[in-house]
Amino acid sequence: CSRCAGMGWLRLEAELGSPDFGRLVPCQCTILRNKDRFLASIAGPDWKRSRLDRWQLRRNPTMAKVHDAARAFGTQEDGCPPWLVILGKPGIGKTLLALGAVIALPEAGQQVACYTAPQLLDRLRATIGDNDAYDALMGHLQHVPYLVIDDLGMERETAWGLERIELVLVHREQRRLRTLITSNLTE
Repeated sequence: CSRCAGMGWLRLEAELGSPDFGRLVPCQCTILRNKDRFLASIAGPDWKRSRLDRWQLRRNPTMAKVHDAARAFGTQEDGCPPWLVILGKPGIGKTLLALGAVIALPEAGQQVACYTAPQLLDRLRATIGDNDAYDALMGHLQHVPYLVIDDLGMERETAWGLERIELVLVHREQRRLRTLITSNLTE
């Protein structure tokens, strides 16, 4: 395409010293070309079920307000807070609503990262001993425009893990980056 000259990737425009300096992001042509595979990678094999326009509220009418908040979160409506936290018992549809909120964003050229809390910590643990890999992953988690963390509180609690999650969330909160969290923890 004309934006990436057929390379499929774009370099972010950032000043020297910025964490985004030199960072590559997929071009929209790459996202659209690999849309189904990308959506399956962030939402699993049943990603089509998570589209908000296919959500059947009659199945769970108490989730109607959460559905509306998820729709606003994903469409960047004016006045929508940058964070959305969905709490509730297992099986009520929190994960599907969270994914439904962001599933259309890659098609619009927005970057989205989706992880379960245990998966996020596993990926960070895998970078121990490789400072460049750790810094790249932390930078991605802290700066990606949309981050979904599913099942926060289900990870094995360690001081190291809690510190890493706090580093990511505080950084995102200070910059008002869109962050969506689901959790079974209600107290």
